[in-house]
Amino acid sequence: MKFNEFGQNNKTTLLLLHGMCSTWEMSFKPLIELAQKEFHIIAVATDGYDPEHKEIHATTTEHESEQIAEYLVEHFGGKIDILYGASMGGVYTLNLLGDKRLSFDTIIVDGLSVTKLPKMLTGKLRKVTAKLEASLIHSMMTKHQNLIVKALGLSGVDELRQMMYTDTSKTTLFNTIYHMAVYNFDYTRFDGENVHIWSGGEEKVCLKTAKEIKQACPTVKLRVFPGCGHGTLLTQPERLLEEIRNTHIKTE
Repeated sequence: MKFNEFGQNNKTTLLLLHGMCSTWEMSFKPLIELAQKEFHIIAVATDGYDPEHKEIHATTTEHESEQIAEYLVEHFGGKIDILYGASMGGVYTLNLLGDKRLSFDTIIVDGLSVTKLPKMLTGKLRKVTAKLEASLIHSMMTKHQNLIVKALGLSGVDELRQMMYTDTSKTTLFNTIYHMAVYNFDYTRFDGENVHIWSGGEEKVCLKTAKEIKQACPTVKLRVFPGCGHGTLLTQPERLLEEIRNTHIKTE
């Protein structure tokens, strides 16, 4: 795992956590080019999604989150002003919120998608299912991208290719899916007036997840962006920066 910092002379810290099947550069480079003028940015390159270290695969979200937490405690005393977690970054966020060593003034979870699998998927059945799903996702990423475009509510393949890391290994996909099959989505960790749950109006699963979080945590702020699909804001860095800035100002 790598931690890429920009704008170190700025006072306000902004932690960026990218999603599954993407990289920190694909997700955040355009945003960083603008935001580093006013924020001290920490952009995390999680295991399994670093083109410079393809031999390293993702393991579990708890392991990834623990590495992030240790870095934040060591280098920032555990105190971060703004956390922005995109897609799977929202799962890392959920884990980090359970670490009492850490504190965040403003928390933004954008496009978290949760599909809970049947509890009967245990043992060999869970392993077989994870292998099949990993192979299916890998095939869609490399050969049938139009299916992903439709599922995520995106405008086309070009928008998808801006944010999807097609060199994601089957091992990383399997480990993630196998682990998430039994992951405990404790939404109550999100509860707080400083937590903002975002979803595009066109990303149906994410919107359903956002509403479930709001139901479990009435104090969170739910924001739906009409006409946006999964990750659309990442392709609009000026707009995303303004939304992050304004959200933090309202939280303070």
